[in-house]
Amino acid sequence: MKQKVKRVIIWVIIIIFAGFLSWRVLELVRPDDSNSRGGYGGALAVETEQVHRGTIREVREFSGTVRPEYQYIITAKVSGRLEKLSRREGDFVEANEVIGNIDDVEYQLALLDAQANLADAESKKFVMEQEFNRSQALYDKEYITQSEFELSQSAYNSALAKVKQAESAQRMADLKLEYTNLRSSRAGFVAERFFDEGTQLTINSPVISIVGIDKVLIKSSLVENIYGRITIGQKATLVTDAYPTEVFTGAVSLIAPVLNEQSRMAEMEIEVNNENHKLKPGMFCKIKLILSESENAQIVPNKAIIKENGESGIFVEDNNVARYIPVETGISDEQNTEIVKPEIDKPVITLGQFQLKDGSKVNPVSK
Repeated sequence: MKQKVKRVIIWVIIIIFAGFLSWRVLELVRPDDSNSRGGYGGALAVETEQVHRGTIREVREFSGTVRPEYQYIITAKVSGRLEKLSRREGDFVEANEVIGNIDDVEYQLALLDAQANLADAESKKFVMEQEFNRSQALYDKEYITQSEFELSQSAYNSALAKVKQAESAQRMADLKLEYTNLRSSRAGFVAERFFDEGTQLTINSPVISIVGIDKVLIKSSLVENIYGRITIGQKATLVTDAYPTEVFTGAVSLIAPVLNEQSRMAEMEIEVNNENHKLKPGMFCKIKLILSESENAQIVPNKAIIKENGESGIFVEDNNVARYIPVETGISDEQNTEIVKPEIDKPVITLGQFQLKDGSKVNPVSK
């Protein structure tokens, strides 16, 4: 019986002690109701950082697609069988290079025929010219009538016209023979080959596509609220999934003068030097543009900024006391914010400030 009573007394003591400990803990952590910002009666541990000076930039990110500086298709200007095509996808093509041929036997024969017709026309013109000169002399001496002279003159003029016609036909035959050579207009890389040797081509059949990528254009779009903040020549950086650790640089080269009525967006182009040909048409890019920049700015971490009732402010630590300061902010990036005014010469509280009020006691811990 005595043993049972002892156990009961021990349990009562344990319960009383546990209740006392719980009460003391609640007293220590209970907030001061008079603190409008949730401050505590005792000193609150907070984390602080020093304000620093530096450059801060407002950067906006866009997505875009790589396009070639120029692109064109070599087409067949005459019909015939594709006899040779010496370039494949990825091959480099010089400017004015012959990269293929259409069977030219028919066009060589046409040129020979045109040359023969021209020679015949010139021969006839020579005879008619001699006859006209003789008629001119006889007419001047009044040995022939005017109608006889005009007949001779008409025959000579007809011979001249036939020579010009034959010359035009020869030039056309010569040009068609030249057209059997498939020739590039500008240097670039073969993007696509549409036909292989042996294919019967018609006039305007596409044969091969050439792209110029010494420079590339990154196509993107601007939303309306930043349209006016982008200018021609503005610097840009970009990265691609193909080269995630490499940063390419370029500049805005085109801003569309109109916005799409449905999307409220405008087209933008960024020109990038691509002499190493790493950027390929069709690649996806992430673009960053600097919208604004401030040098020697007064900078604090974003987490130090308190926004309440449309006002921005910070807490600073002054001799273990928290002081609330309304501030005017400027540029912000992912980590920091510029304080335009006032000048801040005390450590800024970056952790625990939401439980403070002006004048709260703090126990600062530097980061």
